[in-house]
Amino acid sequence: MVYAGFTQRTSLELLESSSRIRDRLGLWHLLQLPHAGEVWISIRGRVRPVILFSNPKALPSGVFRQRHRLLIHRTVRGCEYKFALPPRSVTGRIGYLGRQGSEWVLVVRQFSVDSRGHYVDVPWHRPMDAGAAVQFCGVDSPTLGRFAEIEHHGPSVGRGTGRRKTVEVCHTWAYQGERKKILQMAKALLAVGMVPMGDEEKGARD
Repeated sequence: MVYAGFTQRTSLELLESSSRIRDRLGLWHLLQLPHAGEVWISIRGRVRPVILFSNPKALPSGVFRQRHRLLIHRTVRGCEYKFALPPRSVTGRIGYLGRQGSEWVLVVRQFSVDSRGHYVDVPWHRPMDAGAAVQFCGVDSPTLGRFAEIEHHGPSVGRGTGRRKTVEVCHTWAYQGERKKILQMAKALLAVGMVPMGDEEKGARD
């Protein structure tokens, strides 16, 4: 198995007093990946994903599978769609599994989640809903191409949040190897629980 990873640090700060800002602002992070894979999202309990859009058809039934502390979704062909999860339902880890030739690939992102924070990205048709901390977008379109995106948002700053600044640290790990080892790594990082940072790289070298 081979491994690569990086850490990204991003900050957002209001230069004026938050009382003078009429809006809320939040950071949005996304990673674009090949289509035809599975997204594994670490969750705190039973959850119902919010479908933000789905064109030109609705998502078929059974595209979400829930296990203990894990939501699994396989990308849908011939469709542009996006779903979201609120901050209270996620732990801060999301992974994507897929094949690359004869081998398998796993990409995992770890980030912080503030279950009491204000998140600004809400459904277009339900603007009063709670904002999303995690989103997944699947695109299979003649005009846009074929790709998937694992996305996460940070808590916002500005009006009513009590925040003028936010600093976010995101860790990204990528693994490539045979299917059995990739699935073992996915379960260890996303399904079983939080592995102490640094152990995942050691495991990749074993």
